Amino acid sequence: MLGSVFFAGGLFIFGWTSPADIHWIAPNIGAVMMGIGILTILQPAMNYLIDTFHSTAASAVATSTFLRSILAGCFSFFTNTMFRNLGVPWAASTLGFISIAMLPIPYLFYIYGKKLRAHGKYSKGSV
Repeated sequence: MLGSVFFAGGLFIFGWTSPADIHWIAPNIGAVMMGIGILTILQPAMNYLIDTFHSTAASAVATSTFLRSILAGCFSFFTNTMFRNLGVPWAASTLGFISIAMLPIPYLFYIYGKKLRAHGKYSKGSV
């Protein structure tokens, strides 16, 4: 849950400290925050999938990795144009606003996760 805040904050820090007149350490702090956010989001997500889908854990992790790779591949179609047309501050902010919109997701899983898992065909065993 903390990783989602780090990731969103890191995007904004990276974007708005990217101009050449700002010291180079500032955007690197944002990049480190994004890295911490990604690590603290992806690793627990994989653990969640493994703990939730005991009998089909390999398929759940493979599906998650496949979908994440497809999404990353699709981003390459528009990110160069987005950063060129909007500039680094606003392009990073656009991604930051999307990540802020997704901020409640880990908190909702924390609150309603047990109830959601109880309704699933393959996840009932984890409740």
